[in-house]
Parts: sequence; structure tokens; C-alpha cells
Amino acid sequence: MNREKITKSIEKGLNFIIRSITPSGFWQTFQSSQGESDVWISAYIIREIGILLPDEQIISRLSNLLLCAQANDGGWGYKRSFVSDADSTATVCLSLHQLGKQFFPDKARAGALQFLLNHLDTWDTGFRTFRFDALRKILPLDKPAQAQGWIEPHVDVSTNVCEAIAKIGNVTLRNSCKNLFYSLLAKSTEVDSWEAYWWSTDSICTYHMIRLMQALLLSNNHDLLDSQIGKIAKEMPNDDFGKSQFSLGPCIFTTSIAIRCLVTQFERHFEQILKAINVIISLQYDDGSWDSQPILVIPTPCALRKRDVSDWKIDAPGYPNVLSDKSRVLVIAVAVRTLHEIYQALQCSSKKAYKGGSK
Repeated sequence: MNREKITKSIEKGLNFIIRSITPSGFWQTFQSSQGESDVWISAYIIREIGILLPDEQIISRLSNLLLCAQANDGGWGYKRSFVSDADSTATVCLSLHQLGKQFFPDKARAGALQFLLNHLDTWDTGFRTFRFDALRKILPLDKPAQAQGWIEPHVDVSTNVCEAIAKIGNVTLRNSCKNLFYSLLAKSTEVDSWEAYWWSTDSICTYHMIRLMQALLLSNNHDLLDSQIGKIAKEMPNDDFGKSQFSLGPCIFTTSIAIRCLVTQFERHFEQILKAINVIISLQYDDGSWDSQPILVIPTPCALRKRDVSDWKIDAPGYPNVLSDKSRVLVIAVAVRTLHEIYQALQCSSKKAYKGGSK
């Protein structure tokens, strides 16, 4: 793999992302019936590539905007002036925490932590995305059963929230997060993998479990996720490019998430990873962007699982719906971060080979 190609691809992607900041100061994408996301998507992008952005003023402005968008309940939502949810709040927490303590004041941190803990179901089952009382502010609901899917714990949300709590909480909470990690791990087997609720690709659950494992300092135990990582490798087709349940063609997002899972076993999946990376780079447009497929899932509120829904719409009003990243900013951020991780893995691999050859 030509590392210069990776570097150039990263640079082009970052330039597109910087150019895509809207006049509001946020990034915006995923047009739903409630409008476009700005808060959640901006936090997600910072979490992905904040450390790679060359302009510190961009980081400073965005972190201030995110802090100003924190609601009185301590949480953040899909967009400004919208009901807070646990997943968006966890994503903001992770992005601000990654930037450094100076970007995440104690008062904001404490409020966010309490908000997340208020969404705990149990330390065996995980965290709810929404509380029923919050959903009633935006949906005509009479009883919890009407929104059961949105107020029940799901792996893709629970792992994201748990990672945030592990990073901003105390030792006692970190130990509770470990208990949840092992509880979620026990619910997955070689046959039955975790199912994402809000995403088109289920592999994001494995990726979130890897992130949680690293946050809990368990990263030397990747063999715990061996069956799930192996399953992702087997599901990559012969062209080494992932397609999601709703994609009409190659899905950059799905492939990037899959690669990040495989990179934890870099030597074992080396050839497969490099083939996929070459395809990703070859599909990048001259302006630095990539095509986006439908990836953000909005199930019917009462549906407990994606598989319970059959009448999906694509980029349409209402729900059940699957949204595309039409601004392409999330897809680019995820692809760029993936390329960066591969570049780092190649460097580490080269250093090991050099040390081995010098003995």
C-alpha cells in the first residue's frame, strides 16, 4: 500500500469537511421530518476527525457551539432546540472529552453524566435512547407501548453511552460499565450477532464494543470479540467491499466500520484490509467526497428491532425511514478516520518488521 495515496486521500477529505461547515457554524445533514441534524452530526464528526483538523479555531468554535446547545436537562439532541436523547448526549460527551478538559467544563460534564445515568435501564441490559416523558413532547403518544422501540435499550446506543460514562465518570461507574460490557458480550454468539437499531450496518455494534473495551482498558483482550470480528471478515464479499441492508451499491460507511473492526487483528486480515482501502481510495471524488448510501435508520417507534419492520422508506418523510448523508460529511469523516487508522497500523507494522530484522 502506497502511504502517500492514503495521506492525499485524507487531506482531500478533510478539506471537503472544512468547506462544508454551514453559516451556523455546525455541519448539517440527514434530513428527517424533524429537520436536519446539526448538534449530533457535528459532535460525531469531531469525535471522528477532530484530532486531524489543522485549524484549532474550528475546534474552538464548534466546542463552544456544542456547549451552548446543551439543554437544561443536561443532555443534547439530534439538533438544536430538540428533545435530548442519550445517544446524542454520549456522542457530544465523547467529542468534547477527546478535545481535552478545557473544552468540557465540570458543570457541563456533571449535567451530562447525570442525564446519561437517568437513561439507564439496568447494568445488565443497558441504556434507553429516549425517556417516554421526553418523547411525548414531540410525538402524540398515550402509553409507553407506542414507543417501546425508542425507549428500550439497544446495543448500538448502550455501548456508546457506556463508553462516555467510562470516560467521564468515576471508578465505581467504570466498574459498572465493565459489568455491562460482559453482559452484552454474553448475548452474542458466532451464530447470533448484535443487531444495531439506529444504523443500517450491524457491524457498528462490534465497533462500539471495541471502543468500549479500549475505554475500559481491556484492549489486550480482543480475543473476546474474536467470533464477531471473524464474522465481519466472512461477510465481506469477494470484492472486499461492504454493502448495507439498504444500499444500492458499495457503502463507504459500512466498509469503513468493518475495516475498523478488522484492524484490531491487523496481521490476520492484512490482505483483506488493504484491498478494501484501495477500493475506498479509488472511489473518492476529486472534491474529496464519497457517495453516501442510506445508513441512518429511523424505525417505527413501537418496533423493537429493525427486522420487525418491512415497509421501509428511503429519504422520505415520517417513519420507518432510512436516511442518506446527503451532505456527505459523516461518510467522509468516517472514511478519513479509517484511512488514518490504517496509516497508523502500517507504521506500527513497519516498525515491528524493522526491529525484527535488526535482531
